[in-house]
Amino acid sequence: MKLEDLKELWRYRCREDDAERFRRLAAEVVARTDRFESAILRRDRIEWAAGVLVLALFGGALLGAPGNAAVRLGHVIIMLGTVLILAVMEWGRRVDLKPEPGAPLAEFAAAELRRIDRQIALLRNAIWWYAAPILSGAMVFLYGILSLVPELPRATFYTFLAGFFACILLAGLIIVRGNSRAADRDLVPLREELTALIAALEDKPGD
Repeated sequence: MKLEDLKELWRYRCREDDAERFRRLAAEVVARTDRFESAILRRDRIEWAAGVLVLALFGGALLGAPGNAAVRLGHVIIMLGTVLILAVMEWGRRVDLKPEPGAPLAEFAAAELRRIDRQIALLRNAIWWYAAPILSGAMVFLYGILSLVPELPRATFYTFLAGFFACILLAGLIIVRGNSRAADRDLVPLREELTALIAALEDKPGD
């Protein structure tokens, strides 16, 4: 990023007080995008570690799963859901969205804005790519486990399923709300700052 190179150009474009405000805005946005990058990287490392653990555990369990198609299907759905989560996270931080090292500030801000827009979209749609595959797999798995107990009364069977389904819905709502609040709290303000920075870069010179 070329903040220093930009200063000289900005002196010819704006009054000195405008230039100072611009430099403060630019420096703050750069610092916050650095923190954003660190947070995304830390989150993805945790998710990768958890994903590998889930694949190892459920892959091993699948090999020794009882002779019940629903149990095995639940294992498969959870494993495929885990692969989907990891793939979507990698897509969300694709290298081609990142600004080049040393890029001019305008290019940096535009690239960061694209990355933040994608992360906001992912957080607000986490119910589909994050929660739904895992929770539906767990539902199928429980159905299979309960089916292995033939002496279980039908009323108890359906009560267990209904209770677990209610817990699944509650977990989904918590995930949706938590991710939406995280987007509004952490990413939307940063997006607004980047938008303001881009607008300042595009402004015509002042008198």
